[in-house]
Amino acid sequence: MQVTTKACPLNNKKGTNMKFGTLAITLLAASVATQAQLTGHVDLTSSYILRGGAVNPESSVPAVQWGVDYAHASGVYIGYWASSLTYDAATDPQEGTQFSTENDIYAGWSGAVGPATLKVGVTSYLYLPDQLTSTMGIEPLVAVSAAGATLMAQFNAKDVTYSNFGDTYITLAYSYAIDSTISAGANLGWYVYGKDGKYIKESPASESQGFRHVILTLSKKVTPNITVATDAIIGGVDRVGADLGNGLVGRASIAF
Repeated sequence: MQVTTKACPLNNKKGTNMKFGTLAITLLAASVATQAQLTGHVDLTSSYILRGGAVNPESSVPAVQWGVDYAHASGVYIGYWASSLTYDAATDPQEGTQFSTENDIYAGWSGAVGPATLKVGVTSYLYLPDQLTSTMGIEPLVAVSAAGATLMAQFNAKDVTYSNFGDTYITLAYSYAIDSTISAGANLGWYVYGKDGKYIKESPASESQGFRHVILTLSKKVTPNITVATDAIIGGVDRVGADLGNGLVGRASIAF
């Protein structure tokens, strides 16, 4: 018996659809790639002073810092930043007996709104190797930039060992290009403090708000990918009125 076969129109259609699907995915990936920018950096800083806290720096010795950022033409961004520390996040920073790393993961959107640029996002803080929930912070943020100045507010959304829910860090920064390779900047920091938290309790010395710092920066682009800078830090006070001290930090960055 002779058996004849015919090509199945359904299978042909399925194969065609798969080809079109593969082509669509390839074109979409290419489109995303052309509209996106991926950058990274590695930095060496003489000391890691967080938010004006020169008395108890996050790293009292030179720190290595690194990060990577993805920015899409739509304004969506996501990034990762990290730094070496000279203490274990689970212990008192003043002990300085163990080493760990701070790891910040952030995402959000940034785009033009009239003459200004609006940025909204959230940052998650993870300290390794501890991975303790008591140190995993979450901070939503909103920022508005115009004419070289940026006003930003970061709101702590979770009680952690170093901050209470409701603590709000407010900065006003300004940057000015002296020439094509040299720029100067200033950053004024202020804190509004939340009430009693799970780990930090109010005391008679507790402040509701306070001046945090002024940071003056001078940077020089040595090559298109290498920048050196100096930060002069004038510290304010913390939530109980303790002096944060002053500091001078030097840093070098390689961008890629």
